[in-house]
Amino acid sequence: MNSPSPPLTGQARSLMQAALLPGDRAIDATCGMGRDTVMLARAVGPLGKVLAIDVQEIAVKATAAALAAENLADRVVAIRASHGDLDQLVPADWKGRVGAVTFNLGYLPGGDHGITTAWWETRRALMVAPGLLRPGGVLTVIAYTGHPGGAEEKEGVERELRLLDPEKWVLEVHQPEKGRRSPPWLYVVRRIGGARPCNDAPD
Repeated sequence: MNSPSPPLTGQARSLMQAALLPGDRAIDATCGMGRDTVMLARAVGPLGKVLAIDVQEIAVKATAAALAAENLADRVVAIRASHGDLDQLVPADWKGRVGAVTFNLGYLPGGDHGITTAWWETRRALMVAPGLLRPGGVLTVIAYTGHPGGAEEKEGVERELRLLDPEKWVLEVHQPEKGRRSPPWLYVVRRIGGARPCNDAPD
């Protein structure tokens, strides 16, 4: 979806790459043009698996093409669906075993700017996503404020994530650069506990 300033994009990707282990599971909940999906597929390695989701068919096709170009298609299941249905889309045995989940909210770059993520759908997804993480796993959310409904969604994201139990998860808020109009924000949630291979994660 929207491309944030490079520092936020780089921070989010670096955090996910650091958290992921070979053979991990990962989720790109708003895959857009597939850039994060490709990164996740590389990070989990040939024994890992990535679930990529987007509500727009054009995004799912772009993601599939990006994966094919990198010979990574066999590591990814790409689905056209709303991120709000995350609970129904994630395999039951992934709960508590996912190394990284990412959301890039807003609209598809180069697409219809009238089609955006909506807070009521994002809230449903965020009620599920932290519980999918294994110890040491990371959730990243980049939220935008420059489109209609974006500021409301950003505030909702922060409000929802601040409700997380601090004994189980750690929340980091990466503020945007000063002086930028309608900047994106990066939210990072880490599940407390050392990173462990996903096959050893508790049920």
